[in-house]
Amino acid sequence: MALTVTGFTSNTLPYKLVMEDGTSQSSAVSFNGNVTGTSGSLFSINIVNNSNKNYLKIWVGASAAYSDDPDVKIEILASQTEEIIIPSGLPFTELSFMVTQTSASGSSQTAPGNSALVKLVTS
Repeated sequence: MALTVTGFTSNTLPYKLVMEDGTSQSSAVSFNGNVTGTSGSLFSINIVNNSNKNYLKIWVGASAAYSDDPDVKIEILASQTEEIIIPSGLPFTELSFMVTQTSASGSSQTAPGNSALVKLVTS
């Protein structure tokens, strides 16, 4: 997976765009830990799922591990796109996420099977 985090340099737009392009998700589950490197709020989630039914799991607490129960779990049906807007923002101390076919928590997760593009807008 190729993870990129881009910040805006303007004080008018104090946001970061976190994007996971899912390039190597067919054979591995990738836990993206503390993606912004700082605390903030999550304002937007966009997932383009190009394969089986998957789950986007999000952790908002410090030192989360993929075997921990996620704070947010979103089911994405096969070949669907989901967009969630959180107007007031979901606060986080460390933002972590992963895409998996496995609904349950635990250290044994199933790879998504194909690329799932994830875009997050944070402060």
